[in-house]
Amino acid sequence: MLKKVTFLILLALSAAHGYAQFSPKSQLSLNAGPSFPQGKFASKNFSDEQSGLAKTGYFASLDYRYEVVPNFGFTVDLRAGVNKMDSQQVDQIFLMYSSVVSMDFKGGSWKQYSGLGGVYYEIPFGYDEEFALEFRALAGWQQTRSPEMELTVNIPQLTGFQYAQEALSRGAFAYLAGVNFHYGFGNGFGVKAGASYRNSAAKFSTTDFRDVGLTTNEITIQQPTATVDVGIGLSLRF
Repeated sequence: MLKKVTFLILLALSAAHGYAQFSPKSQLSLNAGPSFPQGKFASKNFSDEQSGLAKTGYFASLDYRYEVVPNFGFTVDLRAGVNKMDSQQVDQIFLMYSSVVSMDFKGGSWKQYSGLGGVYYEIPFGYDEEFALEFRALAGWQQTRSPEMELTVNIPQLTGFQYAQEALSRGAFAYLAGVNFHYGFGNGFGVKAGASYRNSAAKFSTTDFRDVGLTTNEITIQQPTATVDVGIGLSLRF
């Protein structure tokens, strides 16, 4: 009987030791924060057809990673972002053309939805390696939804008209490069903060409003939607 009890104790200690030595291979993270438009996407140059007139918006992402070898593995990122169009900037530009013709422009928001896959490399540090610096590179597909637009032109005592364009959705190749700082506070849970540069350039057939409503020419634009997403969130290792 004593031998059986001793055997069970040793078996339990062995299992506990094995569990203590277990290193989680997977990590799931949920992040959110501001999204800062870059380059052509943020440009307010009305003479450039690729100017996105995008304002600072926000994003949210869900990412999963799996460690293949120590500190290196594969990662998947599902992300959504919204950047409102700067309609007031367009109105100010219209005022520069004429003080007689009354024009009002209303624009909605750029919306981006992406699914990306790639690799990561992590540099752990700290007494118990509770801190880590993570570098990521991913590529995949992004669906970009253009803002709905409405232009109203009124010439006092003569005429007036209104033109509206619905939002369009187009897909294109996308890529992302980023760096994250991670702190694990026990039981697999942690907090993650970082910044990522994401870009895509979908093609849109849209109306050229740069002729101040005098014409409504249809043009095709390959619209860059580069953003720097700065976020913070929670993570779980399992």
